[in-house]
Amino acid sequence: MPHTLFTATGCLRCKITKRFMDKHQSDYQDVDIKGEGMDIFREFYGQNRKSVFRGKDGIEFPIYTDGTAIRQGVSAVIAYLHAGIKIDGFIGRN
Repeated sequence: MPHTLFTATGCLRCKITKRFMDKHQSDYQDVDIKGEGMDIFREFYGQNRKSVFRGKDGIEFPIYTDGTAIRQGVSAVIAYLHAGIKIDGFIGRN
């Protein structure tokens, strides 16, 4: 499932990320985890639990994967889409 964006209905960060991807003509599958994509996300999360940050308020969306990398949160996703791995190390969790 290359170039997948996991989003949540009503998520402003998800909307911003999708707008960026659409503006830059990125081909991706939008998986709404609150809708029909719930089972797809559950499987993805089960396989990638260690790579997905879960804070006290739950999982932050959007989550992007290209089949190799996983990026989470609007800034990390857009930075990765813009610069690839060259940006690694500049954006992280405290």
